[in-house]
Amino acid sequence: TIHQLNDAVVSLQSKVNGMERGVWEGMDIVQGMEGLITGLKGQMGNLEHQIQEKVSSDQVQALCETVVSVKSKLSTMDHAMRTGAERIDEVEGTVSNMGTQFAVFRQVLLEKMGNQHAGGSGGMLALQLDRDCD
Repeated sequence: TIHQLNDAVVSLQSKVNGMERGVWEGMDIVQGMEGLITGLKGQMGNLEHQIQEKVSSDQVQALCETVVSVKSKLSTMDHAMRTGAERIDEVEGTVSNMGTQFAVFRQVLLEKMGNQHAGGSGGMLALQLDRDCD
């Protein structure tokens, strides 16, 4: 029924809004990571200066492990964001298809109502549907 279709569209819209929030939160995380990377670059510059003076191999090893860990996390985040973007594209396609199907359904319904109520209350229904769907 139209009510069920409306409920499904409203539910889908809510899910899309949730995904959109997730994307923006992901972007906030990326910006935070960029800030951390900038800070790490500064620390690397300081470390290079200290290495020229005197640094133990344990300190260099610890730094290398930290850099590898950050690189791994960035790679994981990049993969997750790409997967999320692909999923959003899929959802957008589904919503677009549903919109097209709904438009066809609406047209058929209006034509059917117009044939059943030639000149009667079908015109009022058509006006109401036009106003609700625009």
